[in-house]
Amino acid sequence: MRKYLLAAAAVGALLASSGGAFAEAVKLYLRDDAKAKSGMQRLLKKHCKAKAMSIMAHKLARAVYFILLRGEPWNEAKFLKGA
Repeated sequence: MRKYLLAAAAVGALLASSGGAFAEAVKLYLRDDAKAKSGMQRLLKKHCKAKAMSIMAHKLARAVYFILLRGEPWNEAKFLKGA
């Protein structure tokens, strides 16, 4: 159990130090994916562009955290479900 907690802390520390990278990753993700663009349009109905980008970057960071922690593959449908 202790090894699991150390791994989670290491992943969290890694992601915390790379916050700006997720903002850039969201820009690239939105540029190439039509489904992501529609998810962003849903967010833009409620928020300004900067806040919507921040929300998407936070969602991406959480997704990467759980991918690294659990070793699961990327699931775009699950990622965009709440957007």
